[in-house]
Amino acid sequence: RYAFLFEYFFVAGVPATRAMMAVRTPSAKLMSYPGHPDWTEVFDLKHDPYELKNLARDRHHSKLRAQLEAELARQIGQYGHPFGSSE
Repeated sequence: RYAFLFEYFFVAGVPATRAMMAVRTPSAKLMSYPGHPDWTEVFDLKHDPYELKNLARDRHHSKLRAQLEAELARQIGQYGHPFGSSE
């Protein structure tokens, strides 16, 4: 398997938790928060294994973000949207 989809659901009574879905490959990860596109996170795990630098808005990594977004869309198409709708 090249990549996998994972999701985390909001926990009632714990307002600090946010629903999110993500895709991870051997070398990168994209995390998307439904309803909050500005919260998107992208990490290059080869160069930043501790996920310290969010590359989501770094224009030098726009290709990486586009590749991960395409993989996330492919995974959602294959397995369904984890929150029952597409955003």
